[in-house]
Amino acid sequence: MKIEYHDGEVIELGFDDRLHSYRIEDELITSVTQTMDVISKPGLIPWALKEGVEWLSSHLFYDSERDNYHTKSVGIDFITKGIKGAYRNTSTSAINIGTVTHAWVEGGYKVET
Repeated sequence: MKIEYHDGEVIELGFDDRLHSYRIEDELITSVTQTMDVISKPGLIPWALKEGVEWLSSHLFYDSERDNYHTKSVGIDFITKGIKGAYRNTSTSAINIGTVTHAWVEGGYKVET
């Protein structure tokens, strides 16, 4: 795919299916994901904790007779695995949206070339 910059420079951007990476001539281009991996993300731990709390809240049931919460006897293993893995459900959903969006954008570029 040819990309023309505002100053008139034109480059040929290619996609290497085997490496799942873009290239300009023989040079691999660093992906956004690779670039973002080196940046500190201090909000991730609080976000993951929030996801676990929300998961737990959705799996607790209030017993008005005893004035307490319970889990309908699902067991502590179910609860701990659910809390620990809650962020993965949201993360996987976001990854899937990104994959579909990427394919859609890439499809648009391929039509133009």
